[in-house]
Amino acid sequence: MMRSKLLCSALTWLMWTSCTGRDGAPVTVRDAWVREPPGGHPIAAAYMVLENASDQAVALVDAQSPVAERVEIHTMSHENGTMSMRQVEQVLVPARGSAALQSGGLHLMLIGMEKAPRHGDQVELTLRFGDGTERSVQAAVRRGGYGD
Repeated sequence: MMRSKLLCSALTWLMWTSCTGRDGAPVTVRDAWVREPPGGHPIAAAYMVLENASDQAVALVDAQSPVAERVEIHTMSHENGTMSMRQVEQVLVPARGSAALQSGGLHLMLIGMEKAPRHGDQVELTLRFGDGTERSVQAAVRRGGYGD
């Protein structure tokens, strides 16, 4: 009887942590979308909001997509009247907070796409966090103005 209770408790804990992450509170993703690349170019940007319900900060450290050779985390900055983009190692999602990946700021770059996604398509993204958790996301492809 005691062994059965221990086994049941262990299985419940494993199922709970595999669904919610090691810290017991998931990073949730909302409003994920990919900007339709102009002219069918092999590069696109992805945006979303990451929400962290845990008491520990979590960092987005990597992403992948089956439609791209690679996905990089980038940021945009405005310096001396010039916009520039550079790759960054991570996006910190604060404890009990959120981080927005948005046009003109932090975002994901999908690079080396064999076929550019079109408006109305869905793009699969796998997000990897510094705590070892992963989240799969379906991002709708939308048209959007550049510089918005």
